[in-house]
Amino acid sequence: MKKVACILLSILLLIGCMGCAAVISHPSGTAVQICYNRENISFDLELSQEEANVVLSVLNGKKRDLDKTVTGAGCGFGREQAFIINGSTYCLAQDACDCIWEEGTNNYYVLPTQEMNQLREIFNAHGGNLPLQKGSSVDEATAWDWAQGLNPKDITSATPWSQDKTFEALDGAERRELVRLLNKLTKDSFTENEYLTGGTPLFGIEIVIGSATYHINEYNGPNGRLEMVMYNEKQWIIDNDDLFTFIQEITGNVISG
Repeated sequence: MKKVACILLSILLLIGCMGCAAVISHPSGTAVQICYNRENISFDLELSQEEANVVLSVLNGKKRDLDKTVTGAGCGFGREQAFIINGSTYCLAQDACDCIWEEGTNNYYVLPTQEMNQLREIFNAHGGNLPLQKGSSVDEATAWDWAQGLNPKDITSATPWSQDKTFEALDGAERRELVRLLNKLTKDSFTENEYLTGGTPLFGIEIVIGSATYHINEYNGPNGRLEMVMYNEKQWIIDNDDLFTFIQEITGNVISG
């Protein structure tokens, strides 16, 4: 009878322990080591304090995800891509999961995509090759915000394209005019292309701002004459005749209608 009681007590303690959510906590200014070993690319080094602070700000306060603790994360993990902080190793999922595993424990932490992408970008800044996941540029609630307050110096490159022509990146005057037109876009300029209407575009422009790339293309359908394809795989129709005319002119295309 005592043996049964001990077993029951052990089970209850185990269940109670599983319900205790581990929380990541490291002091500000703590050193962070980064490890990467994939696809013939390898590095193992200590991050600058600025980069370390980004990692700490993302990880600190994160609680263990109890569902993944019980069922398993279902993602691949290992030191192939990991941060080491105060002897704890935090391994990033090797697929598209926004999840981190604390090595040697049963602790899995689920992060917002935007924060997970911040960590991926640190790996990539040192030569890694971790694809950023959807939501890394602009989320659907703020599809228009990126264009407002944009400055010409914020643009890394802006390159027109057409099906039958190649173009150089925009020069200074053209870039300033592009920014002026983008600044005029508002929430009312955008309509989600929920049903993916329109055909194959004939021309457009690729705008690179830091790590984000925006494709604004000619669109043949209702609600506007341009379409923006975003990282989160949603498409947005842009209704702005001035911007359309500008892109039409720099690509040498004349579209009736």
